[in-house]
Amino acid sequence: MFLMLLKWIKHYKEYMESSKNTQRFIDKYLHTRIYKKLTEINKDEFDAIVVGSDQVWRIKYYFGANIKDAYLHFTKGWNIKRIAYAASFGTDKWEYNEQQTRECIEAIQEFDFISVREDSGVELCKRYLNVNAVHVVDPTMLLLRTDYEKLINNSNAEAHQGNLLVYLIDENKENETLLKKIVESYSLTPFKVNSRVENRNASLEERIQPSVESWLRGFRDAKFVLTDSFHACIFSIIFRKPFVVIGNKSRGLGRFYSLLKLFDLQDHLVLSSQDFNPDNSYEIPHTVSDKLDYLRKQSIELINSNL
Repeated sequence: MFLMLLKWIKHYKEYMESSKNTQRFIDKYLHTRIYKKLTEINKDEFDAIVVGSDQVWRIKYYFGANIKDAYLHFTKGWNIKRIAYAASFGTDKWEYNEQQTRECIEAIQEFDFISVREDSGVELCKRYLNVNAVHVVDPTMLLLRTDYEKLINNSNAEAHQGNLLVYLIDENKENETLLKKIVESYSLTPFKVNSRVENRNASLEERIQPSVESWLRGFRDAKFVLTDSFHACIFSIIFRKPFVVIGNKSRGLGRFYSLLKLFDLQDHLVLSSQDFNPDNSYEIPHTVSDKLDYLRKQSIELINSNL
């Protein structure tokens, strides 16, 4: 038990150090309230509860917790509005067992409005949860590019040394090969906007994450983006930066397919370095910004009308 306590203390100290830059952003801009247990939530404190987004409904990320709580099962009998905004299963496959499915069917029936982040989520809700869902954009797309630029301009984020933003979560030879091809094809200089935070074998210094503003500035200033991250795709679209995303099946490809299809950018996804086409500029056409403006307004109207 003592060794476990020491291990937990070490992990906590490392986490606090690696997240110190992002925590400053949270403390400054986000008004949070932390509950240790769901039973601590007072039903009279809220008029509505919104669930979402990201892979909030993906069972593999619950690590022993009860998935039905992600469907607000703990609010049973409460007189509140229940809304799901851009909730994601993270995959186009149904991963719940029979009991989990039954419990979530019961809980989701109480929702006043259900929206999902992927088009595949609409089908999963209908087929397995017996409810109709609406396809909406990720919450990060509800803000304008100018909103993010204000954050950058109001910070002391320094310029990055390079013009090819490399935001790769997975460290492997295939990604390295693709990076070399892009550098050689477009004569670009790579720079990173992420740390090795998920690599526990890396030194603590290497795992310290950059600030949110520095991360955003990377997208604003880049000439090209290489990534395997869903949200890096989103910010490439918001800032209208040419990009290539390398898909990872284990992390879920459905969300990438759905996002790229929405903007007719399917050719930006490669599954290996062999799929990269150096003759493709991977530019973002103006029509994408027009489509994003339309979808943003539509999604905001859905939120307002259901609240």
